[in-house]
Amino acid sequence: MKDLANLCITNYPPIDVKKLVEPGGVATDFGGRSLDFQHNETLTEYNEFVSGVMNTFQNMIKEENMSTPEQIADVIFQAATDESDQLRYRAGADAEQLLTARSQMEDAEFIDMMKQNLQLN
Repeated sequence: MKDLANLCITNYPPIDVKKLVEPGGVATDFGGRSLDFQHNETLTEYNEFVSGVMNTFQNMIKEENMSTPEQIADVIFQAATDESDQLRYRAGADAEQLLTARSQMEDAEFIDMMKQNLQLN
């Protein structure tokens, strides 16, 4: 039996460790370069929804509300080189705020908060 245990231990494949970086907004030119949002205003049922979401995003993408690419890269580097069992790494003040709220709220509360933030009420 001891030989079987040794065989299993020595031939067991190495564990592939995963890390999850949860970033908030990053101050890059993605919005101006790659984001292509289309809305047909004749579909009036969606106008209020789209208006609220776009107003919220306009505030979110202001540079003063976002992390720099370097700040996010620092967290990615930390996650990649950290030998602990930590799975999640929050990157950016906005991510920290949102994820903290999520962890402290019931689902219904969080959904209500998100609706309010997106001006969907």
